[in-house]
Amino acid sequence: MFDLPAWILVNFDNLDSLKRALSELTMWGEVNELLQEVPPLHLSLQDSSGGSMVLEFLMVR
Repeated sequence: MFDLPAWILVNFDNLDSLKRALSELTMWGEVNELLQEVPPLHLSLQDSSGGSMVLEFLMVR
């Protein structure tokens, strides 16, 4: 399984560089058998300059 938080910490110094990389990235999740859907995921991020953002993953068909 892909570890998104570790990937972000290792590869990006700030949120601007992360935003550029995310614009070129396609992500998907696996259906949880109990929920019968891909669980919603929100990731809150802050950088050392005080910038912040929330990643919200939505189902797009």
